[in-house]
Amino acid sequence: MAETKTCTFTATDYDVEGFVHLLEVLRSMGLDVDSEFSGTLSSCARVSVTMPKDLYAAKVAHTRKAGRKRAHIEPPVGSPIKPSTTLGEFLTWLEGHTSSEAAEALGLKSRAVYFRRLKAIRERAAQDPGMTLGRLDDELDDLFIN
Repeated sequence: MAETKTCTFTATDYDVEGFVHLLEVLRSMGLDVDSEFSGTLSSCARVSVTMPKDLYAAKVAHTRKAGRKRAHIEPPVGSPIKPSTTLGEFLTWLEGHTSSEAAEALGLKSRAVYFRRLKAIRERAAQDPGMTLGRLDDELDDLFIN
């Protein structure tokens, strides 16, 4: 089970409108925010911010699933490249093929997306050449908010 992380801070002599706006922004990011005021409204406040246990729910709350979806590595039927292909095997295969052939084999339509994925493949292959393209795609998915 994931550990709950909480940050508590005290604010004194603050601008009320700015402080209320800060609380709204933190809540819109999917964070649990508890605040208690002592004295007059702008004299002292104690705020606890807690990361939710479900980070995916927090990402969805923050982005509202807005924006363009990430292009996945989805080799088409009949492609010589499969999700089970290791990064080392792919880079070896790549030596004898053009970038357009490789992009088509990965199921990517945009040259820019192909070169971004190729950069990620080369960086990750330097660390773990036995990683599969499917596992890399899952890791990339975790980095992007969709």
